[in-house]
Amino acid sequence: MIIDAHTHVPTQSYADRYGNGAGDFLRACDANEVFGAWVFPTEGLSDQDPAYNFHVIDYCSEYPSRLIPFCTAYPQLEGAASVIRQAAEKGAKGIKLHPWLQGFSVTESYMAGIGEVASELSLPIVFHDGTPPSSSPTQIAEFADAFPSVSVVLGHGGLHDLWMEAAAVAAARDNVYVIPSGVPSGSVGAVVREVGYQKILFGSDLGYNERDVQKYQLEKIHRLSLPEAHAAAILGGNAQRILS
Repeated sequence: MIIDAHTHVPTQSYADRYGNGAGDFLRACDANEVFGAWVFPTEGLSDQDPAYNFHVIDYCSEYPSRLIPFCTAYPQLEGAASVIRQAAEKGAKGIKLHPWLQGFSVTESYMAGIGEVASELSLPIVFHDGTPPSSSPTQIAEFADAFPSVSVVLGHGGLHDLWMEAAAVAAARDNVYVIPSGVPSGSVGAVVREVGYQKILFGSDLGYNERDVQKYQLEKIHRLSLPEAHAAAILGGNAQRILS
C-alpha cells in the first residue's frame, strides 16, 4: 500500500488544470497506484486564519480511509497550541509547519507549546526543510531533541543543498524521519543507506506541483532496487507506523 506522506490541498492553479475535488485528487493518485495521502494545508501556510485547517479536514472527510488531514498553526502567535488542539479534535492526525512561509524560527522558545501539544496528542510534525535561514535540518534537530516522543519529519530531506545535513540529523536521532522529495535523484540511495529504510517516507508535494511530480518521486524510490520489504516500508509502511 503506497502512502504519499507529503501532499497539499490543491493550489488554485493545480485545481484549474486537474479539478479541485478530493475525487479528482485521488484519481491522480490512482494513476500511480498510490492508495492514500497525508494532506496538508495550502492557504493556511500563508494566512493565519485557522479556518484553513477545517477546510483540509472537510476536504479529506469524503475519503477518510485514504486521505489523512494535517493541520497547521503559526507557532509565534498566542494560542497556537490551542489551534492545533481544536483541529485535532475535529480529526487532524498531524501537523505541518513551514518556517519560511510562516515566518518563524524553530529554535525560539514559543516552539515549546507546539511540542507539548504534539507530544500529548501523539501528532507527528512534518517540517518544510532545506531553505535557509530558518528551515535548516540542524535547527529542526534542536526541536526534535527537546521533544523525543514527537515524530519529526523533514519534508524535503534538506532539498538540493542540505540533503547531507538532513541525512546526518535523521541518522543520529530515533524520532527524525526523512521524505527525500527534494534530494537529488542520484543521492537518494545514499540517504537511505545512512538513515535506514525504517525512517524514510515517500512524499511528492502533490497539489503544490504538477501531477507528474508524484510519478517522478516514486521512480526515485523504485530505481534503487531495494529489497521488497525495504521498499514497502518506505512507500507506505513507515507512514502507517507513525500514525498507528
